[in-house]
Amino acid sequence: MYAETAAWLLQPAGSDDGRVTESLAEMGFVDPSAAMADWRGLVEVAGDSLLSVELLESLLGTTGQTAAPDVSLRNLRRCLAQWDDTAEWVAYLEEHPRAVELLVRLFANSEFLTGLLLKRPECLKRLAESKSLAEVRSRDEFLADMHASVLADGAGGVDAVRRVQRWELLRIAACDCFGLMDLRRVTLQLSLLADATIQAVLGLVGNDVAGGAGLAVIALGKLGGEELNYSSDVDLLLLCESQSVETLRIGQQLVRELGRMTAEGFLYRVDMRLRPWGRSGPLVAEVEAYRDYLESQAAPWELQALVKARVVAGEHQLGHRVLEDVNRLLRKRGSIVGEGETVREMKRRIEAELPRDVREHGEVKSGVGSIRDIEFVTQFLQLQHVDRHPEILGTNTLRSLAALAAAGCLRADEYRKLSSGYLLLRSIEHSLQLMHNKQVHVLPGDEGGLSYLARRLDFSDAEQFGAHYVAHCREIREVFDRILGEPGADAPVDQPETFSEPLYLEVFTSEQRSRHQMLLEELDRFGTVMVEPVRLTAGRAELTLVSFDSRELLVAICGLLVVHGVDIVCRLLFEQDVPGGRSRCVDAFEVHVPADADWDLLWSEYHCDLVEFVEETAAGRGEEVLARLTDRVARHVTAVDDPGGRLLPVEIVVDNDVSGSATVLTIQADDTVGFLYECAHALSLAGIEIRRLVVATEGSRVRDRLHVVDVSGNKLTDPRRVRELQTVVVLIKHFTHLLPKSPNPLSALRQFRELLSDLFQEEDWAAQVTSLEKPEVLATLARVLGVSEFLWQDVLRLQQQTLFPLVTDVELIQRPRERFELRRQLSEEVDGGTDWEARVASLNAFKDREMFVADMRHIVWPDREFGLFSRELGDVADCVLERALEICCEDVANKMGVLPPGRVSIVGLGKFGGQELGFASDIELVCVYDPPAEQADVSTVAEFYRRVVERLLGAIRSHRAGVFELDLRLRPHGQAGPLASSLQAFASYYRDDGPAWPFERQAMVKLRAVAGSQSLGDELEMLRDQWIYSDGACDVAAMRAMRDRQVRQLVRAGSFNAKLSPGGLVDSEYLVQAWQLEHGHQFSEVRTTNTLQAIDSLHEVGILQHTVWSSLREAYVFQRRLIDSLRVVRGDARDLTVPDRQTAEFMFLARRMDIDGGPDGLARAIDGHAGFVESLAAERDAAVG
Repeated sequence: MYAETAAWLLQPAGSDDGRVTESLAEMGFVDPSAAMADWRGLVEVAGDSLLSVELLESLLGTTGQTAAPDVSLRNLRRCLAQWDDTAEWVAYLEEHPRAVELLVRLFANSEFLTGLLLKRPECLKRLAESKSLAEVRSRDEFLADMHASVLADGAGGVDAVRRVQRWELLRIAACDCFGLMDLRRVTLQLSLLADATIQAVLGLVGNDVAGGAGLAVIALGKLGGEELNYSSDVDLLLLCESQSVETLRIGQQLVRELGRMTAEGFLYRVDMRLRPWGRSGPLVAEVEAYRDYLESQAAPWELQALVKARVVAGEHQLGHRVLEDVNRLLRKRGSIVGEGETVREMKRRIEAELPRDVREHGEVKSGVGSIRDIEFVTQFLQLQHVDRHPEILGTNTLRSLAALAAAGCLRADEYRKLSSGYLLLRSIEHSLQLMHNKQVHVLPGDEGGLSYLARRLDFSDAEQFGAHYVAHCREIREVFDRILGEPGADAPVDQPETFSEPLYLEVFTSEQRSRHQMLLEELDRFGTVMVEPVRLTAGRAELTLVSFDSRELLVAICGLLVVHGVDIVCRLLFEQDVPGGRSRCVDAFEVHVPADADWDLLWSEYHCDLVEFVEETAAGRGEEVLARLTDRVARHVTAVDDPGGRLLPVEIVVDNDVSGSATVLTIQADDTVGFLYECAHALSLAGIEIRRLVVATEGSRVRDRLHVVDVSGNKLTDPRRVRELQTVVVLIKHFTHLLPKSPNPLSALRQFRELLSDLFQEEDWAAQVTSLEKPEVLATLARVLGVSEFLWQDVLRLQQQTLFPLVTDVELIQRPRERFELRRQLSEEVDGGTDWEARVASLNAFKDREMFVADMRHIVWPDREFGLFSRELGDVADCVLERALEICCEDVANKMGVLPPGRVSIVGLGKFGGQELGFASDIELVCVYDPPAEQADVSTVAEFYRRVVERLLGAIRSHRAGVFELDLRLRPHGQAGPLASSLQAFASYYRDDGPAWPFERQAMVKLRAVAGSQSLGDELEMLRDQWIYSDGACDVAAMRAMRDRQVRQLVRAGSFNAKLSPGGLVDSEYLVQAWQLEHGHQFSEVRTTNTLQAIDSLHEVGILQHTVWSSLREAYVFQRRLIDSLRVVRGDARDLTVPDRQTAEFMFLARRMDIDGGPDGLARAIDGHAGFVESLAAERDAAVG
């Protein structure tokens, strides 16, 4: 698309204009007609004889990937029109692809930066060619550059400082825009730059370049916390030992020069209102007077502001002495200064001054759920606890939050909420201010402006961004309210309306009927379920329940008796229809009660549980409450009666003659805990309604007699339906008995019922059912069907012909096939196809079947050696890609009438390259070709392999997004680059001086040749080692920037994402990859694509100490298992948010992972491993600066 559009734009305007505007619209230009005019204007400015198709194609591709293609294009045209020697700049862009990317991204993200480049175009070359663009510079390095600039400039003075400051702002902003620095480093660099600038200007106005001119300059606010914005005010406090005319002059000139506008711009807006006595106080305060002021007159908010005090320039020793006194004062009076009511009132006043329309939403700095909320909570907790934990009294918000969490002053979940929210809000604030270098804190009010901001922050659209922003603000405010808010009155709880399906039966003695009548009157009055227990003898009781009947309620009545340890001896259930009203039922039991049970507590809790079931069902949450009940029953049955592999015989007699209105089922079996519950559940799932029930226990046997009808109220007379019913009840009864072995009992039951329903549609269903009557088969199904709903919907229901042989063939599940066996089988199946579609269908059928078999094997035997599952999936993926590449090359060769030219190789990246595939993984790859040496026309070769990759993308078919979906985004130049890359272009992109970005170089750690030419694959792996393992270089800043972006964009507010949250899998992987990059030039053993192997190798060569190695290895394996357990349920590779810990889903997750301690154990494991990995990442981050 890009090449064709570029060729059209280089032609005179005319017949192709319609196609040009269509293409530009596809590329993301909002106004394609205006964009076409701008492109043609750009061609005219540059000169069509100078502007090549290749450069224009690159400009189109990179511009189209920006947040605002129209804006970027306009600024590009504007700069080329105003820069001197346009031909030279066009040639420069042609030779430097990195410069093209820098230029168009900066043009889209900031009018302020565009203005800097417009004025000083030579800065583009410095940005594009700098080998240390993302270098984290110290205050002294900034200051040395400023001194050198002043000396070189002669009479320039402060303007020379301004030029250095402007260049550094541009450099830092470029790193920010391109993800070369994380937020912490960006704010640190901006703060250290401000420190150096203040020192340089102080030296100039005080004629004391190296000294402090008698003043100590203390910063407060964001500069004090080393978290400055692009357009922040700097809050300063000027102190001296003894005030004089000279110190006052120096202070005045310092403030004036920092804020004065010249041709080079201004440096900083200075806010001096935090000095003693505010605006009425002296600009420069004497130290002793300042100490007295703090002790006797300072308001609590002034003392709170001093939490962020830091010496930034001038007489450092003097400043540090003052801050030691300040910290002593804060430790002594902190809890008084930081009283909750005082802090709340400060925040209240700030919010009251905001316009009403942005107070609740859109004010990033000071509104509800804003940066101020986080800062105030942090400072409040610091002041409340500093006397016991002096280490928490830091100036930086993020570091202080971590210190508070480490000291136990802030809950781990609240730390995550505040820190992730802070990263998002500060990133938003940066983007808003960077646009025009103005103090903007409010989100755009129009849809277009909000969409533009969302794209600058890498969100797909305004809706996604808005939802993310609102969720974070809500979580932040909830933490603020918990810690600083006023406790409110408990809100009244609305009771859900009771609703049940009609049923009522009555056959009892007159005395019993009188009691029932009273219960029925209460039922009519209170509208729920009534329970009356009567003690008979020790351990025995009569239990009567009156309710508005529903099929599910019968299941609940029986299930909750099991849960509370009550065993049914006999039972009578009768119905009575009420004309014109709701039908009702009376349920009478004789039961055994546990000897040690508290009678009143037992029946009170049982009644409450039943009422909750009725109300939850009426409120539309029937399936959820059934899931909880099934789990409770399964846990109780597990505790008292582990089913093991036993399946007890069940006899069912069906009689359609004894009753005129219902079919009578007589069920006999050995008595087991929960037998009646299992039967009731089986009939409920089978769509059978019970009209009358008599239960009797004779010794160790039960004999249940049920009068049943179908959902239409009719008898079951169809012989096939009767046979199905017998089969269903027996199988579901057996299956329910095995539920304690299932990770999600209700899901397993529901899906087993669907399996049987589908099975009964087959002509030979009776023969297939025979295989399901084996205990080991049902136990396997209980586990498989209770693990994954997505697997059931997408695979099991589509592959029953595979499922039944699989679950009945233990050897097939246990023994994975070797790669040569897979290759042979795949070739046989694909070669049997007579045309392209048939071969592709065979290829995908093989892929789906073998992936399915590997998935089943992993579910049934999850405790196998870690890594086997990934290797099995990897073998299948490798074989599929090998064969797919072959048939695609053959197909394209036939269509073009040529032999496949040269060599071609597919290399895997990411999890695919690392042989770490799991459930629902995608396939990251790059296609590289090497034209034959004698080939003169390389464009033909390029076109051949472009078509091959297009064919490949169409041949490999994915049932769900992200599941075996081919991902080529890591090819050179990403989505703007060609689908297939030549070896020369690939090497040029990734070599040391190539334009590849740090995250792309990092991705090469995982490069593994998987298909195509063996010699080319080997060559690519050898080149990979040369590119990334030659000098031990590792761009930690870019890694942290990428992590910041992932957290702020992809982690849901208030949640833990197993992959992306701090302390998640990606932190583990990035740590390991950083060590590989740093030490791979010394130790070839660590140059592996597999993370676990790399962890072991790093330990073996002495990089990781034993305790770190052991804990990191354990954390990594746990994280991988956690992610697999999430993906197998959801089938969505992108949604890895751990369920809320109070939900049934979290409980089922713990069960799937077979974690000791259940949900509590899983919560401890998540927090423990995440805490270790996050602290390890923080330690390493601090060590490298």
